[in-house]
Amino acid sequence: MATTPLNNQATTTGDSPVLAAATPHEKNIVFERLLVAHPELVEETEDLISALMLSTTADEIANEVANQLGALGIEELAGRAGRVPGRGYVHETDAAWELLEEALEPFLTDIRRHAKLGFVESAASIAAGILAGLGRLHGAPDGQLIAFAGDDAIDTLTDTVLGLADDLRLELDKTANRA
Repeated sequence: MATTPLNNQATTTGDSPVLAAATPHEKNIVFERLLVAHPELVEETEDLISALMLSTTADEIANEVANQLGALGIEELAGRAGRVPGRGYVHETDAAWELLEEALEPFLTDIRRHAKLGFVESAASIAAGILAGLGRLHGAPDGQLIAFAGDDAIDTLTDTVLGLADDLRLELDKTANRA
C-alpha cells in the first residue's frame, strides 16, 4: 500500500491499477463527487489541503522558478519569434517576454490564491522564493531565453513580484534577490 506524505496515511492508489491510471481530471471529478456524497470528509480534506499548501518552502519555490525559467531556451523562442501567422512579425525580445511571463504566471497565481485564503505568510514565502529564483538567473548564459528578453529582464520580473506583494500587503525582504 502507498502512503501519503501527510500523516503517513495509507492510500489504495498503489494497489489499484484503475486509480493509478486515472488522469488528474478524472481524479478531480471523483474527488468532488466523493465530497458531495460524504460531506463529513470536507473538514478533514480542507485540513489536508491546507497542510499541503503550507508545506512548500521558499527554497523549493526558488528552485522551481530558476529551473523553469532557466530551462526556457532558443527552441521555445524560435516558435514565437519572426513571422507568426495571424500576428505578423514578432520581435525576439517580445516573444521572450511572452514566454517568461507565461512561465512566471502560475507562481504569481499561487501568491494570490494563498493570500485570498488568508495564508499570508505562505504567500510571502512564495514571493520570497520567486525573488530568490529570479536572483539565481542573473548572468544567464546566451543560450537561455532570459538573455533575449534584455538586460533588465530579471529586474523587471522582480518588480512585478514586488508590486504584487505590495498590492497584497505582504511583508518580505524586498532586497532578497538584488545583488
